[in-house]
Amino acid sequence: MTMVFQLESATMSTRPKSEYETAAERLYADNWDIPHGCLVGLERLNVFCKIPKKAFLELRHSLRKDYKKLKSLNQAAFKAWLLFDTPQKLEKFGATCQRLTYYDLPLADALDAIKFPPAHTWPHIDFRAWGRAYMVHGTMAVNDLFQRGIHAPSYNKQGKISLLKTEFEWLVSGISPEFEPALKELMSLALQFGKNADEFFRAADCYTEDAHVAEPQTQQESLPDIEIDGHEFGMPGAMFKKLSRHDPRLLFIGDFNKSCERVTDADSNLERTVTHTRHSNISAYYIVEREGRPIAHSWAWRGVFGEMVFDGFESREKNFDMNDLSRLMPAICQHFRHTNNQKTYCNGIFLGKCADHLDGVRKNKRTFHPKDFQPKTLNEIGMDQTDITLFYKPYDEPSYISEGLSKWHPLTYYTP
Repeated sequence: MTMVFQLESATMSTRPKSEYETAAERLYADNWDIPHGCLVGLERLNVFCKIPKKAFLELRHSLRKDYKKLKSLNQAAFKAWLLFDTPQKLEKFGATCQRLTYYDLPLADALDAIKFPPAHTWPHIDFRAWGRAYMVHGTMAVNDLFQRGIHAPSYNKQGKISLLKTEFEWLVSGISPEFEPALKELMSLALQFGKNADEFFRAADCYTEDAHVAEPQTQQESLPDIEIDGHEFGMPGAMFKKLSRHDPRLLFIGDFNKSCERVTDADSNLERTVTHTRHSNISAYYIVEREGRPIAHSWAWRGVFGEMVFDGFESREKNFDMNDLSRLMPAICQHFRHTNNQKTYCNGIFLGKCADHLDGVRKNKRTFHPKDFQPKTLNEIGMDQTDITLFYKPYDEPSYISEGLSKWHPLTYYTP
């Protein structure tokens, strides 16, 4: 027999039915095989599906000692069914909360602490997936994400729920699809390096920012796309190359080699080199790469007289040491010597202070102050170099260096 609940007041009056009365009628009609008393209170929730009798009553039975009010008991059982399906999974959730909070937290308190998203989002949410997240990570860690109405948590490469990846994907969900491949790589790198949500968002924001791209005014200010095979500097399998400003690795370049040149959530002037490179073609990073991973890097720019300036190399010592750098620098110089044309003209190669285990390569060489040839466009970068070493001069030494003359040079007025 089909049992349809009718509120008593509805038979005594001709007044229009309230929203809750209408919801109650629909609720009880859809779930006629569940006792009416077990459904009281659910008319105030967005019950968007038929409730399975056996699973719902089992959960309600397991919670009956924790709730004194009938409405509260029924609402808790419904929410527990949405998330956990069975009393066993609900108990596992409670045990996780106790383990993470280090005190005997009543199951009802843990369940009540779960903050549901807006009701209109419920039909689009995978509640069981979120229930698994609560069973693994507990209430406090999951609540903020669950409340946002995200369809389901994300999984890492090991098949485990990753709340951090879930938040990363949510942060970039509204960004233009043209950036999707780059953002996926940024996300992978951020997870690899243990970045938090603020750090990832700053990296994504920097990458997608619609900023004016500063361009070289002359060809001598441009930074050439150098590629030198590792065989030429004693590192077979490696490659020295310019890193494209569109390469997502740029935003975390310092994390590869334990240096400060990366996007972090701390206020640091040193990351200006990263953001400047991302939004300009007048500075760049050059890397030594092996198997797709940067093992050494240097921020670089062109001086006002055509100099090629490497601001300093950074690396992890076990991957790239002073012997490697001492072979790389002459290989770079030879590259410019053999590329004698106006586009890649280089009036000296300079090297700034490097990581401590690399800086010995600059010994017994002539040094100059960076401001002697630093373009005005780099004045605000916040470089901390006090001297730049003239490492090699593949062409004639600039007259202002060799003869102590004023710093005028034809390259300043070069017109392509």
